[in-house]
Amino acid sequence: MKEKQIRILQAATEVFSQHPYHQVKIDDIASCAGVGKGTIYEYFSSKDELFFQMLQASSRAYHNEMAKAVQKG
Repeated sequence: MKEKQIRILQAATEVFSQHPYHQVKIDDIASCAGVGKGTIYEYFSSKDELFFQMLQASSRAYHNEMAKAVQKG
């Protein structure tokens, strides 16, 4: 995953955690990520895809942290 794509996903997580899905605009996420709206569409075809990818990335991060915690005992 590219650095910009990661930054967009992190911004999406922040924005979606503060507002209901239907109130979030791609412009809000772009502003939070410090990129232009068009840049988001270079990585994600729609708000739905961005939301789905954000959920997947968050789930992977959670799973990885839990696996580390289990290994530590």
